[in-house]
Amino acid sequence: MTAVENRPQGRVLELVSCRTARQVECYQAANGIVAPLQRLAAGLLRVMRGSGEPEHIGFLCGAVLDALEEHRQILGSYPDGNAIAAALHLGLEEAQAGTDAEGAGIARAQRMMISGALQVCASSLLSQAVQTRNGERELLAGAMDAVRNLTEGAIG
Repeated sequence: MTAVENRPQGRVLELVSCRTARQVECYQAANGIVAPLQRLAAGLLRVMRGSGEPEHIGFLCGAVLDALEEHRQILGSYPDGNAIAAALHLGLEEAQAGTDAEGAGIARAQRMMISGALQVCASSLLSQAVQTRNGERELLAGAMDAVRNLTEGAIG
């Protein structure tokens, strides 16, 4: 029996990788910051709203520091601001894709409300009254847009 005869019948998927072990290690280090940063951000937000586990924040911070240090050791530097911003990006714009006009309007309004609420949270922590008020205005504008979109959708 030849090697060809030993192959399974039907479609065969063959995985070929041109990456070296070093490239794989670099890729894993670069992406290794994502989950720890997201877990820390989520943990902090939950604690801020009163539903989190504040006793886990230290552990979550440690996991972020470990991931940052691994990144530095493997890639020679800490991640840049773009990598950190990408790790913490909510992806709300992508959630809007493929929706109708009404859905897109509501999605935009929802993004405004979330953005405003996050601004209020961050600014309140630092006692920044002007930025807190700006966040409150953005939150309210988003809520008003959502109501307007829902009302127009019900009428039209």
